[in-house]
Amino acid sequence: MDYESTLIDPDGEEYPYSESLDGDAYYYKISIVYGDRDGELQVMNEGVHIVFDDGEWMDFRVPPPERLFPDQRSLTSDDLLRLLRLLASDKVATESYSRSDMSEFYRKYRNNTDSQ
Repeated sequence: MDYESTLIDPDGEEYPYSESLDGDAYYYKISIVYGDRDGELQVMNEGVHIVFDDGEWMDFRVPPPERLFPDQRSLTSDDLLRLLRLLASDKVATESYSRSDMSEFYRKYRNNTDSQ
């Protein structure tokens, strides 16, 4: 994936990222390493998850960004770095899904939308 910008945390760690803004919705893709695994953190108004390079998926059980950063149409670099620090906390619950789980979720979603 091509990234347009780079976040740099106070320790000098760099995180390439891109953003997409559409009215009141935002979508950020941030290249990260989480638990020694390469992946892409995806940040949307409604939630945050990682899609790992092997196709596995991890949801974070944190308040959605729209509640963490209320009344914002986009997030600043500082907001994104704050979110990264929160997600790195040991106190954050996660739920993981295998590649086959995600394929099955998508198949069910497609069947539901095709039948409507």
